[in-house]
This record gives sequence, C-alpha cells and structure tokens, in this order.
Amino acid sequence: MLVPISCLIFSPLMILATKAPVALAQAKQRKSHDNRNSRLLALVAA
Repeated sequence: MLVPISCLIFSPLMILATKAPVALAQAKQRKSHDNRNSRLLALVAA
C-alpha cells in the first residue's frame, strides 16, 4: 500500500519539477512573445 500512495504523491511533484525550469527561464526573458512581430515574418520580410 505504501508504493501506490507514494507514486500518487511523487508523480505530480515530477511534473512540477519538469515545468519549473521552463517557467523560470521564461520569466527571465526581457522580451515577451509577440504574435504580431514573429521571427518568421521578420525573416520573410528581409
């Protein structure tokens, strides 16, 4: 019974552990994502 309970507790923590570095990296970015001025449109216009 210990293994299923520990898996139920551990699995959400692993999901958060994988998302946390991505969220921190996105928060550190100076520029936010802009759909109006995407990089693809800048490359096509050049």
